[in-house]
Amino acid sequence: MSLQLNNLIDLLKRRTGGRGEGTKMAEANKDNDEIDATVKEEEQRNKEEQEEDEEDISAYEKFDYLRFTVADFHGIARSKSVSRRHFRSQLKDGITMFAGFLAAGTRCDITPLDEVCSMNFGNCAVRSMPGTLHPLPWAANGKHRVGEVLCETFWMKPYGDGLPQEPCPRYMARRQLERLRAAGFQLFSTFEAEFMVFKRGTLIPIFEGMDVNSNIRMSELEEFVYGLDEMLAKVGVHTVTFQTEHGAGQFEFALEPSFGVEAVDRMFKFKNTVKELSLKQGYQATFMTQPFPEASNNGLHYNHSLWSVDSKRNLFFDQTDPDGLSVVARHWVAGIVKHLRAITALCCPTVNCYRRLFTPWAPDKTSWGIDDRFATVRVKAENSRSTYVESRLPSGPANPYLVLAATVAAGLDGVVNGLECPPERPNDPSATDLPRSLSEALRALTDDGAMVDALGKQFVEWFVKIKEELEVVPTDSLDGDSAERLEKERYFYLDML
Repeated sequence: MSLQLNNLIDLLKRRTGGRGEGTKMAEANKDNDEIDATVKEEEQRNKEEQEEDEEDISAYEKFDYLRFTVADFHGIARSKSVSRRHFRSQLKDGITMFAGFLAAGTRCDITPLDEVCSMNFGNCAVRSMPGTLHPLPWAANGKHRVGEVLCETFWMKPYGDGLPQEPCPRYMARRQLERLRAAGFQLFSTFEAEFMVFKRGTLIPIFEGMDVNSNIRMSELEEFVYGLDEMLAKVGVHTVTFQTEHGAGQFEFALEPSFGVEAVDRMFKFKNTVKELSLKQGYQATFMTQPFPEASNNGLHYNHSLWSVDSKRNLFFDQTDPDGLSVVARHWVAGIVKHLRAITALCCPTVNCYRRLFTPWAPDKTSWGIDDRFATVRVKAENSRSTYVESRLPSGPANPYLVLAATVAAGLDGVVNGLECPPERPNDPSATDLPRSLSEALRALTDDGAMVDALGKQFVEWFVKIKEELEVVPTDSLDGDSAERLEKERYFYLDML
């Protein structure tokens, strides 16, 4: 049976009433058991819905070709294209791809994974997910009608009995959302995405200067930018605002918030639309954190709030609280702050990301604050609609599915265990530095047992292994400020992220 919201609130109140740590732990374990049972029920319902969806392919027949696209660990879109004559069979059974491709390097370097080696480097099934079909109006320059479905990966029988690959980023995001729903919540979220645009084949920005919110700069490029926004709407990605940012060739787009996995699907599609359309216009867009030393940094702030499943009320807002924050909001923030060092590995997942941290306006400590732009976790408490948490930790190249999964896993730990929120920045003596390198962040993730349990041991092992072997080791021997080191980072990240 699902843990209902009212029961959860009562539970949280009881936990603040002086019970011993043993009792609290027992209650938390019971809650987690109930959540896990509900997650299994939800997964079964999703499977049944997927089977029903497979029976009707009429919506697909208006396309000549269909991309089966999946996000790998890096958030890179990997796909195969299928012609219309094969839609029915491929939508039913899925396409096949190398079973370890999710954990390939950004440039497709491969490192051995025990589970994949045990099946002699066989294949996995890549299956379309219900409700993800959308057109790609720019594809093939309009000469062919091309659609796209977002997919998840599954082990092929007999290995894994045909079950989902638990390290699949989109599956991980959905599973955390199901845990959240089982606890009586749904997630309302969105992203503020920064990226840079260069003249293709160069590192020359399409405009110079740090002209944030500049009408002059926008007027020079409005045909490109407005055309981009128009195409985004056609693939189901709706923006709220967009403008030039603080760096040469840099833009920021704020996306419209939505519930559940749709928010991260939109961010995933946003990145790919920006990159593909830029290439077609003779430009190159990148979400890489810092392409060259004098560049401003690309961030990916993640704004989110918890809402009730039944009444769709913002459960972070409490008009009786002096700060406008509910008990649930404070527990949620406490969970995120507690696990910030661990989730840095997922929110700042490249060696280049650590050129951003500890710089002006960027995160540096395990801190939070109300409307505090210097805090890593910034809380905005205005009214029932506009009370939310802004995680300022994620860097531009972060995989949005993993950002959501890590955020929910951390926040839910705070709610379920009734964690006490620390003092706001700068009054928290327990605040510690964030990791200063990817290697340090990976160790923090591995050492955080609660996060490993929530995200899955297999995912953490795969993620840490490929990041260490394919990104940390090849760059660690190079001087951090050398041209050779930065060129290696651009090779890994500039084109693909």
